[in-house]
Amino acid sequence: MVDGKNCPLENKTLKLEILPEFSEIAKVTSLLRDFFHKHNFPTNYSNEICLVVEELAVNTIMHGYKNIAVQNREKISVEIECSNKKNKVSIIFRDTGIPFDPTLPRPARKEGTIGGWGLMLVKKIMHNFKYERSGKYNVLRLSKYYQET
Repeated sequence: MVDGKNCPLENKTLKLEILPEFSEIAKVTSLLRDFFHKHNFPTNYSNEICLVVEELAVNTIMHGYKNIAVQNREKISVEIECSNKKNKVSIIFRDTGIPFDPTLPRPARKEGTIGGWGLMLVKKIMHNFKYERSGKYNVLRLSKYYQET
């Protein structure tokens, strides 16, 4: 289900709800790329934001919903807002998976270890990364400042 809207002048917002299925990730990436292209968002930053959303979705599907029957899984909500005035892109990522705070420190990863690098990448790309559990929802609020090219 896609619900996209343009906010007045300086702000652009895209709101998406996706099924927690791997097949949905390519669709989300395509919608994000179209949104960023439509609003002339710098390509290098849009690629990073797409990668962040992909990583969050994969982690949520693999880990957050792994013990929840498919028919009981609720949609994942993704909201992207771009502010030209502040040169900032914000993401709100919401799911009903197992409570998990990705902002907490994790043990150091060893070279050659498979998996576990996605959240490290997300934290490296984004400037702000905040988590809260709100009722049944995991809510991640992320933001990145960018320079226009």
